[in-house]
Amino acid sequence: MTTTILFPEALDVMVTGTRHWHSITPWQVQSLSNLIVWLDSHHTVRSWHHGGCTGVDALFHALVLGLTRAVPVIHPATGISDRLKQEGIGGHWREPAPPYRRNDVMVEETALTIVVPMQMEPQVSGGTWYTYGRAMQSTNSVQVIWPDAKPGPNYYRGVYDIYEDERWLYAMP
Repeated sequence: MTTTILFPEALDVMVTGTRHWHSITPWQVQSLSNLIVWLDSHHTVRSWHHGGCTGVDALFHALVLGLTRAVPVIHPATGISDRLKQEGIGGHWREPAPPYRRNDVMVEETALTIVVPMQMEPQVSGGTWYTYGRAMQSTNSVQVIWPDAKPGPNYYRGVYDIYEDERWLYAMP
């Protein structure tokens, strides 16, 4: 099967996920790496956004810096203690905002939302699942990288034409 993916000419990407390092599976690390490399090599990615927390955000930041020539856009949240510190972390820093407002802004500024949860199904609370819900209500495409190595349902909307071929998940960077 041939994969055809039509994104806007310049794509803006964001990630949301667990802040708990111990909850990120090796499968999620490898899949996120593969997806970043695949997007960078197949599309013009204008910007890579994350919320500036520990866990998935910090992993995404390091992967974008290490695997692309881009500098991530960081949207720090107010009132969260386990967040990245601006000193020594390269990136385009935005003004801190309350967590849910910060998540809304990231969804509004991007076209693809990557979700890296610690749970195997959506939850009724938490920033990751709030952001997932906002992305689902928007025109964003949503790619979930589940913890158990099973591709789950993903949602591609708007100008996107993405076939079910997910071979990028198994490609090595």
